[in-house]
Amino acid sequence: MNWLNVVFAVFLVYFLTYWPIYGYFEFRYFVKGLSTGLTTKLKYYYTTILELWAPVIVILLLVAFGMLSFDNLGIRLPDINYSQFHKGFVYSIILMAGLLVATILYQVIAIKFSSKYREKYYEKLSKMDLPDSFKCMFPTTRKEKHAWTLVSLSAGITEEILYRGFLIYLLGSFFPGLPLILIIVISSFIFGLGHTYQGVSGVLRTSAMGLFFSILYICIGSILPGIIVHILIDFAANNMDHGSYVNGEGAGN
Repeated sequence: MNWLNVVFAVFLVYFLTYWPIYGYFEFRYFVKGLSTGLTTKLKYYYTTILELWAPVIVILLLVAFGMLSFDNLGIRLPDINYSQFHKGFVYSIILMAGLLVATILYQVIAIKFSSKYREKYYEKLSKMDLPDSFKCMFPTTRKEKHAWTLVSLSAGITEEILYRGFLIYLLGSFFPGLPLILIIVISSFIFGLGHTYQGVSGVLRTSAMGLFFSILYICIGSILPGIIVHILIDFAANNMDHGSYVNGEGAGN
């Protein structure tokens, strides 16, 4: 028996069931619990952090026992790869990633220090059609924002290891006949399914984002740049609720 194949099969089931199904109902319980006082945002954040790191720790143990390598997971220094895509396309993806990072950094800094920009940002945000059940997860108090920073770091690191490095390697090993582009599409859709709690539009949106991260990984040959971009995108959600600014950064809460 090839134990690595057994491990791969277990992880494939995990990818298709844990976050798409359990994560969905966990989020619904969280939303209901907020209104009844049975749970808090902080509890949900810390639980999510533990759930994100648990499978990654298993994967790192596989590396420690020599069943996988960091190279298999895409944990290596970036090295631009022209073998899969046209050179112009590769540079376009890298440029898009750079512009995305610059935009997020500008937004975070501007919201922090420019009241005029902050006012326009939240006016625009208020017009977005986000479900109330989704909005309720964003941090408001200072403690929640600190915890959300840990969630952002954890999600950026673990999800890139899981869905880009490991899942792409898993699919390539489990189904060696699949073309790389199909592996990228499948892994991106599975990543989207992991966000079923955001609804159909959320699944489609995160699938598209997963596609971008996957292509970036292939173009650069490393998940490290994707981790940075991913962390920044999640961290920007710290500014999705303007109450803390109105009330003086949560008044120390």
